[in-house]
Amino acid sequence: MVLKKILLLISPLFFISCSLLEPGLSVLKGNYSYQQGNYQNSLLSYLDRKDEGSHSERILYNIGTVYYALGEGPSALDLWKDSALSTDEEVLFSSSFNSGVVYYQSGLFTEAYQSFRRSLELKPGSLEAKKNLELTLERLEAESGSGENRSSGSMQDVSDDARRIMQYIKRKEGSQWKQQESTPSSEQDW
Repeated sequence: MVLKKILLLISPLFFISCSLLEPGLSVLKGNYSYQQGNYQNSLLSYLDRKDEGSHSERILYNIGTVYYALGEGPSALDLWKDSALSTDEEVLFSSSFNSGVVYYQSGLFTEAYQSFRRSLELKPGSLEAKKNLELTLERLEAESGSGENRSSGSMQDVSDDARRIMQYIKRKEGSQWKQQESTPSSEQDW
């Protein structure tokens, strides 16, 4: 499982007034502090501007990432849920993906499955999301086979749904490979 540790930036900073540079300047300071491993300063920079209108979901996502780095998975989940109200697909994907990682690490495989599935719906080409969805499915199947105390009906529904999704992805990828292989190349072997 690999957490998406992408700290999301806010639009380019080509403004004249210092007040117009915010919240971007604080986010850049926070991102720099995060990259340096100084999570407290990073958090302070983000918290300074977390209520900044249209960028608040990106800032909440970044705060969640800092919380996760500090070992506060449940707090990060809460913030990623709040940031998932965004219309920005990158924020939605990263929030769903990272939530899936935290759920998986916590042993909440059904919730992890739902999160990875959502992230894969947002970015069907994400190899990491596909791998994590498959790992989660394996754990769900192993759990349902071992008779864990989850309801077998809901596990069966998730498992059947998951198999259909994975078969669909394999068919789509297979057709893409076939198309690439059948395309005549302009080069000739001599």
